[in-house]
Amino acid sequence: MADDPATYLSAITEGPPDGILGIAQNFKACTAANKVNLVIGAYRTEEGEPWVLPSVKAAEQRLIDRNENKEYATQAGVPAFVEHAMRFAYGDASEPLKSGCVAAVQVAPAPLPPRPPRPPRPPRPPRPPRPPRPPRPPRPPRPPRPPRPPRPPRPPRPPN
Repeated sequence: MADDPATYLSAITEGPPDGILGIAQNFKACTAANKVNLVIGAYRTEEGEPWVLPSVKAAEQRLIDRNENKEYATQAGVPAFVEHAMRFAYGDASEPLKSGCVAAVQVAPAPLPPRPPRPPRPPRPPRPPRPPRPPRPPRPPRPPRPPRPPRPPRPPRPPN
């Protein structure tokens, strides 16, 4: 009977450990009470709960105060936008749309609402006047130019 076809795998040496997985393993092994997992691109606590930076909380509060949505769109787009776009494209009375036979995704982000205009800036206070410049010292006189050499005479013109 032939050798097991998987035996050739035993000759392959293990590669270097993955850097990101190594960070995740170090995080799990760490016993610090205030550790934060930075591996997945979002801050998480030991329990896996999101930990939000204070600066992000302040920005989030601004969005809440302005009654804005702070979520990322899904890969398929903003569901309400896709729903309205399908009703606009097919009409509210469309049977395929009503029966769920039409699917759609948003391929471009929905435009952001226009920002409210900023209040005008208050005028700047006038600058204090500059102190007068000290007078420049007089320039020394230029030396006289040497005389030009005389031009050579022109050759006579040929007759027309």
